[in-house]
Amino acid sequence: MGLSYSSFFDSEDEPIRHLSGYRNRSSRFSFFGWRDEREQQMVVGGLSGVTTELAVLAGAHREAFAAAHAAVARVEEPSGPLYAGTFAEYVRERTSGDAALALQLRNVVRKCAHCGKANGFTMSECNNCNTPFPADHPRTHTENVFMGFVYGIARTDAFPLSISIRKQTPELLVFDDPLALTPCHLNVIPTRSWVPDWRILLRNPTEGLQLVNTLEEAAWSCVASQFLSDATWCKKMLKTGRPAYPESLRHHIVCGCNFPPSQFQLHIQYFLLPWIPGQYKMMMDGHHLPAGRWFPLEYIKRVLALNDPMAVTMDTPLSDIFDK
Repeated sequence: MGLSYSSFFDSEDEPIRHLSGYRNRSSRFSFFGWRDEREQQMVVGGLSGVTTELAVLAGAHREAFAAAHAAVARVEEPSGPLYAGTFAEYVRERTSGDAALALQLRNVVRKCAHCGKANGFTMSECNNCNTPFPADHPRTHTENVFMGFVYGIARTDAFPLSISIRKQTPELLVFDDPLALTPCHLNVIPTRSWVPDWRILLRNPTEGLQLVNTLEEAAWSCVASQFLSDATWCKKMLKTGRPAYPESLRHHIVCGCNFPPSQFQLHIQYFLLPWIPGQYKMMMDGHHLPAGRWFPLEYIKRVLALNDPMAVTMDTPLSDIFDK
């Protein structure tokens, strides 16, 4: 797939490229190959459904949510992948002599030697087992699954890259978060530009703000037209039922970006409360939306609106941005 340059950067060495030749991604259907680390702790003493904290995960009655689930069924038509092989095969076949593409397809992480968890490359300790990382802990790489969505790759070695698509255009993709924290939890990513994380937008704040606004509006349109417009879903999920004016709930949307991100493609997490009970507990325990890693979209937009360009690189610390 050919690459042309974005106006975010003026050098071949910089990490943003337009992605031309965009076409449909993989199937619309959700995949559940990703698993939260706590789900891996559900068995204690051979008893399924008991966590290491001795909490019982009874689960919800599926039939109680069947009507609400059906009401907001995916609207995009199913489609096959553009590339039928695995992520590793795509890397081997397509990145020879193309350093820019190779850079897009990987995340930079710190892998915990104790539990094997891949952590953000700026983390000082594992966010799964709390093992401290030494100052010289090496950085390694994992597959950038979100760019796998963009390029239409069929699967990784471990799970399929099929997703539940809410909206797609040549410029962006909105899909249900495979690890949803609430009954309405979307991700929206650009498909013409590779932007590893929100800091990179500061190189061209005007274009960055335009991109963020476009992504935000696409996500909101999906929430309003596919969730809040449906009386059955709203009756089940919202205390007051279907709102007469969906816009009245927009200020209740939780939206923003993590840094370091789990996947090195700008993605706005966009979700409407209430929390799923287990995820609410994790949020209260400090595992979701943590200070210093979660950046509300309103903050990002206000920083970009200052229109004060900054020569951000992948190694620019957040402190440099805060102090500017």
